[in-house]
Amino acid sequence: EILHERDDDDTERPDKHPKECRQAAGTCFKCGQTGHLQKDCKKNTTVCTSGQADKKPGASGRVFAITEDHATKTTDTITGTLFIYGHAVFVLFDTGATHSVISSVFASRVTTTPTLLDHVLCISTPMQDSVRITHVYRDLPLQFDDKIRAINAFPLDMFEFDIILGMDWLTEHHATIDCRSYRVIFGDIH
Repeated sequence: EILHERDDDDTERPDKHPKECRQAAGTCFKCGQTGHLQKDCKKNTTVCTSGQADKKPGASGRVFAITEDHATKTTDTITGTLFIYGHAVFVLFDTGATHSVISSVFASRVTTTPTLLDHVLCISTPMQDSVRITHVYRDLPLQFDDKIRAINAFPLDMFEFDIILGMDWLTEHHATIDCRSYRVIFGDIH
Protein backbone atom coordinates (compact mmCIF):
# COMPACT_ATOMS: atom_id res chain seq x y z
CA GLU A 1 0.00 0.00 0.00
CA ILE A 2 1.64 3.25 -1.07
CA LEU A 3 -1.17 5.60 -0.09
CA HIS A 4 -2.30 6.50 3.38
CA GLU A 5 -4.90 8.97 4.59
CA ARG A 6 -3.68 10.76 7.71
CA ASP A 7 -6.07 10.41 10.64
CA ASP A 8 -6.61 13.35 12.99
CA ASP A 9 -4.84 11.41 15.76
CA ASP A 10 -1.97 10.35 13.49
CA THR A 11 0.77 12.57 14.93
CA GLU A 12 3.78 10.55 13.83
CA ARG A 13 5.84 12.73 11.54
CA PRO A 14 8.03 10.98 8.96
CA ASP A 15 11.74 11.77 9.13
CA LYS A 16 12.75 14.76 7.07
CA HIS A 17 13.54 13.83 3.53
CA PRO A 18 17.29 13.00 3.66
CA LYS A 19 17.76 13.33 -0.07
CA GLU A 20 15.75 13.47 -3.26
CA CYS A 21 13.57 10.45 -3.95
CA ARG A 22 15.20 9.77 -7.27
CA GLN A 23 18.43 9.84 -9.24
CA ALA A 24 18.87 10.11 -12.96
CA ALA A 25 19.87 7.01 -14.91
CA GLY A 26 22.00 6.95 -18.05
CA THR A 27 18.98 7.08 -20.34
CA CYS A 28 17.69 9.76 -22.71
CA PHE A 29 14.90 11.66 -20.95
CA LYS A 30 13.38 12.75 -24.25
CA CYS A 31 12.89 9.44 -26.07
CA GLY A 32 13.52 6.89 -23.30
CA GLN A 33 16.27 5.07 -25.20
CA THR A 34 19.72 4.18 -23.91
CA GLY A 35 22.96 4.99 -25.68
CA HIS A 36 22.64 8.78 -25.73
CA LEU A 37 21.58 11.68 -23.53
CA GLN A 38 18.72 14.10 -24.12
CA LYS A 39 21.05 16.87 -25.27
CA ASP A 40 22.16 14.56 -28.12
CA CYS A 41 18.69 13.20 -28.93
CA LYS A 42 17.56 13.37 -32.55
CA LYS A 43 13.87 13.61 -31.55
CA ASN A 44 12.59 17.05 -32.55
CA THR A 45 11.10 19.09 -29.70
CA THR A 46 9.98 22.70 -29.54
CA VAL A 47 12.43 24.50 -27.27
CA CYS A 48 11.82 27.80 -25.47
CA THR A 49 13.89 30.77 -26.47
CA SER A 50 14.21 34.20 -24.95
CA GLY A 51 12.70 35.86 -28.02
CA GLN A 52 9.32 34.15 -28.06
CA ALA A 53 7.20 35.23 -31.00
CA ASP A 54 3.90 35.45 -29.12
CA LYS A 55 5.27 37.93 -26.54
CA LYS A 56 2.99 36.48 -23.84
CA PRO A 57 4.39 36.67 -20.33
CA GLY A 58 6.13 33.43 -19.48
CA ALA A 59 6.60 31.22 -16.48
CA SER A 60 9.08 28.49 -15.74
CA GLY A 61 9.30 25.20 -13.92
CA ARG A 62 11.23 21.96 -13.88
CA VAL A 63 10.46 18.28 -14.21
CA PHE A 64 12.97 15.49 -13.72
CA ALA A 65 11.54 12.36 -15.30
CA ILE A 66 13.43 9.16 -14.62
CA THR A 67 13.07 5.76 -16.21
CA GLU A 68 10.67 3.13 -14.92
CA ASP A 69 13.50 0.61 -14.69
CA HIS A 70 15.55 2.94 -12.50
CA ALA A 71 12.55 3.83 -10.33
CA THR A 72 11.72 0.19 -9.61
CA LYS A 73 15.34 -0.62 -8.68
CA THR A 74 15.84 2.42 -6.46
CA THR A 75 14.71 2.45 -2.85
CA ASP A 76 14.39 6.25 -2.92
CA THR A 77 11.42 6.56 -5.29
CA ILE A 78 7.66 6.39 -4.91
CA THR A 79 5.69 5.13 -7.87
CA GLY A 80 2.24 3.66 -8.13
CA THR A 81 -0.67 2.80 -10.35
CA LEU A 82 -3.75 5.01 -10.05
CA PHE A 83 -6.71 5.63 -12.36
CA ILE A 84 -8.07 8.45 -14.53
CA TYR A 85 -11.40 7.84 -16.28
CA GLY A 86 -10.95 4.12 -15.62
CA HIS A 87 -7.53 4.03 -17.33
CA ALA A 88 -4.61 2.69 -15.28
CA VAL A 89 -2.01 5.43 -14.84
CA PHE A 90 1.63 4.75 -13.91
CA VAL A 91 2.55 7.64 -11.59
CA LEU A 92 5.80 9.04 -10.22
CA PHE A 93 5.55 11.20 -7.09
CA ASP A 94 8.36 13.73 -7.65
CA THR A 95 9.33 16.38 -5.10
CA GLY A 96 11.92 17.68 -7.57
CA ALA A 97 9.24 18.67 -10.08
CA THR A 98 7.62 22.07 -9.68
CA HIS A 99 4.67 21.15 -11.91
CA SER A 100 2.63 18.04 -12.62
CA VAL A 101 2.85 16.67 -16.14
CA ILE A 102 1.00 14.11 -18.21
CA SER A 103 2.51 12.01 -20.98
CA SER A 104 1.39 13.28 -24.38
CA VAL A 105 0.60 9.69 -25.38
CA PHE A 106 -1.59 9.09 -22.32
CA ALA A 107 -3.21 12.54 -22.68
CA SER A 108 -4.44 11.56 -26.13
CA ARG A 109 -6.51 8.79 -24.50
CA VAL A 110 -8.42 11.00 -22.03
CA THR A 111 -11.72 12.60 -22.94
CA THR A 112 -10.80 16.03 -21.57
CA THR A 113 -9.77 18.74 -24.03
CA PRO A 114 -6.73 20.76 -22.97
CA THR A 115 -7.14 24.44 -22.15
CA LEU A 116 -4.94 27.12 -23.72
CA LEU A 117 -2.75 28.82 -21.10
CA ASP A 118 -2.78 32.60 -20.87
CA HIS A 119 1.03 32.46 -20.73
CA VAL A 120 3.78 30.21 -22.03
CA LEU A 121 5.29 27.81 -19.52
CA CYS A 122 8.88 26.71 -20.10
CA ILE A 123 9.65 23.48 -18.27
CA SER A 124 13.29 22.54 -17.78
CA THR A 125 14.07 18.90 -18.33
CA PRO A 126 17.00 16.93 -16.86
CA MET A 127 19.51 17.99 -19.49
CA GLN A 128 18.66 21.71 -19.02
CA ASP A 129 16.57 21.93 -22.19
CA SER A 130 13.37 23.96 -21.81
CA VAL A 131 10.21 22.69 -23.42
CA ARG A 132 7.51 25.20 -24.36
CA ILE A 133 4.10 24.34 -22.84
CA THR A 134 0.99 26.17 -24.09
CA HIS A 135 -1.88 23.97 -22.81
CA VAL A 136 -3.01 22.32 -19.58
CA TYR A 137 -5.37 19.44 -18.85
CA ARG A 138 -7.55 20.76 -16.02
CA ASP A 139 -9.34 18.86 -13.26
CA LEU A 140 -8.48 15.34 -14.36
CA PRO A 141 -10.06 12.93 -11.85
CA LEU A 142 -7.11 11.03 -10.34
CA GLN A 143 -8.52 8.13 -8.34
CA PHE A 144 -6.86 7.02 -5.09
CA ASP A 145 -8.75 3.99 -3.82
CA ASP A 146 -12.26 5.41 -3.29
CA LYS A 147 -11.26 9.10 -3.41
CA ILE A 148 -10.90 11.42 -6.39
CA ARG A 149 -8.21 14.11 -6.23
CA ALA A 150 -8.20 16.50 -9.19
CA ILE A 151 -5.01 17.16 -11.09
CA ASN A 152 -4.04 19.91 -13.50
CA ALA A 153 -1.28 18.51 -15.71
CA PHE A 154 0.83 19.89 -18.52
CA PRO A 155 1.40 17.66 -21.57
CA LEU A 156 5.01 16.57 -22.02
CA ASP A 157 6.67 14.02 -24.29
CA MET A 158 7.81 11.29 -21.91
CA PHE A 159 7.64 7.55 -22.18
CA GLU A 160 8.29 5.91 -18.82
CA PHE A 161 5.47 7.47 -16.77
CA ASP A 162 1.91 8.48 -17.59
CA ILE A 163 1.86 11.18 -14.92
CA ILE A 164 4.46 12.88 -12.76
CA LEU A 165 2.91 14.50 -9.71
CA GLY A 166 4.98 17.56 -8.82
CA MET A 167 5.05 19.96 -5.89
CA ASP A 168 2.06 21.92 -7.22
CA TRP A 169 -0.20 18.88 -6.77
CA LEU A 170 1.53 17.52 -3.65
CA THR A 171 1.16 20.89 -1.90
CA GLU A 172 -2.45 21.43 -2.96
CA HIS A 173 -3.45 18.02 -1.58
CA HIS A 174 -1.33 18.24 1.59
CA ALA A 175 0.62 15.15 0.55
CA THR A 176 3.74 13.97 2.34
CA ILE A 177 6.04 11.46 0.67
CA ASP A 178 7.43 8.94 3.15
CA CYS A 179 10.27 7.26 1.27
CA ARG A 180 11.12 5.00 4.20
CA SER A 181 7.75 3.22 4.16
CA TYR A 182 7.04 3.80 0.43
CA ARG A 183 3.78 5.64 0.87
CA VAL A 184 2.12 8.97 0.30
CA ILE A 185 0.28 10.44 3.28
CA PHE A 186 -2.53 12.97 2.84
CA GLY A 187 -3.33 15.57 5.48
CA ASP A 188 -1.51 18.07 7.66
CA ILE A 189 1.33 16.69 9.76
CA HIS A 190 0.97 19.10 12.67
